[in-house]
Amino acid sequence: QSQPLSATVYAVILVPAGFLAGFAGIIVKTLLMNVTIPETRGSAFAIQSLVDELGKGFGPYVVSRVIVAAGSRTNGITISILMWIPCGLIMLLIARYLEADVQKTEEEIKKYYAARQLENGTIENIENQPSL
Repeated sequence: QSQPLSATVYAVILVPAGFLAGFAGIIVKTLLMNVTIPETRGSAFAIQSLVDELGKGFGPYVVSRVIVAAGSRTNGITISILMWIPCGLIMLLIARYLEADVQKTEEEIKKYYAARQLENGTIENIENQPSL
C-alpha cells in the first residue's frame, strides 16, 4: 500500500491551487460582461448565477456519491479533483475564441448605437463610442 503524501507536499500543491481556483468565478463574470450585448446581460448573469448556485447545492451530494462509488474517501476526492482538468480544457477553448467574440459583441453594440442615433435624429461618429 502506498504511503500518503506529507502535509508539506499537500501545502505546496493545494495552497496555490486554492488561490487560483478562486479566480474562476470572477473570470466567468468578466467574460459574460464582454461577450453579451446589454439587452441580454441580465439573462446571461441570471443563468450563470443559477448554474453556480446549483453547483454549490448539488456538488457535495455528487462528491459523496463519487466517494461511495470509488470505494474510499481518498479515491473519491481524487476523482472529484481530477474533474478540474476538463474544466481547464474548456477554459482553454474559451480563451481561443474570446477575442473574436468580444470584437463581434462590440460591433453589435456599435450598430445598436448607430440605429438609436438615426432614430433620434442625432448622427455622431460611431467610432468614438466607448466600448462596453
